[in-house]
Amino acid sequence: MEDNNVLEVASAQRRLRRANVLIFCVSAVLAWLVVTTLQPIAMWASLFVLFAFTLGWCRHFIPFYFKIVFILVSAFAIYTTNRLEIAVSARHEQVVAANRVAAKRQQEDLDAKNFRRMTPSQHLDAAQRELVANAPADQIANAIQHLSALRGTSLEGRGNAVKAAYDVRRHQADLAAAVDVAREAELVRIELANSIEKKLLLQGYSVDVNAIGSKHTVLRFKWALVTKALSYQVANDPEFIDQIRTSGFKKMVLTDGYDEVWTITL
Repeated sequence: MEDNNVLEVASAQRRLRRANVLIFCVSAVLAWLVVTTLQPIAMWASLFVLFAFTLGWCRHFIPFYFKIVFILVSAFAIYTTNRLEIAVSARHEQVVAANRVAAKRQQEDLDAKNFRRMTPSQHLDAAQRELVANAPADQIANAIQHLSALRGTSLEGRGNAVKAAYDVRRHQADLAAAVDVAREAELVRIELANSIEKKLLLQGYSVDVNAIGSKHTVLRFKWALVTKALSYQVANDPEFIDQIRTSGFKKMVLTDGYDEVWTITL
């Protein structure tokens, strides 16, 4: 009889330990969820409640119903606190956004007043100062606005001259940029031809590969053993054709260096 009582006590203790471990694990998961989802005040309140509940669960002198009531009341209080924090935070963001819009509108009104007070000479000086070829779009727009203010004044002709000079500089800058882009594309094609040649040499093919033409848009393969069948295979390799077409090549020429030449338009 005593042995049965001892076994029952031991079994009850094991169940209690398992329950305590389960509570600790659940509390740890809840703590992680609290830290990652709740607002600051609600988060700290939740961590305190979890800590108190975890310790209180192991205390047998605390009635079970009291533990349940404690966790339910605490959950309701934390939920309410979190909702209030969210509402306060949203209201604060609305106020900040409204203040930012009001400040921007006030600054725009001030700029408009200052703009209207400027003399034609000041408008012309501002336009000359801001009309730079590589200036940002908003600066160019502001300069054009200054030039528009010169209409009907004695400085309108000088303003038109400033705009015409800017257009010339901008056109020259665009041409220079286009030349730089084209030259960079040529260098890319030359480097690609060298890369293809090195790859074929490593594979044992004695091939000369060059980017030729006035803008290096023709990819030429020179190989003594080239055949019509090989040229057909190269022309029908979609991956290779897409690669060289994307690089800006317009044609591909395969030749044995003597009489045989196959030209493929890309």
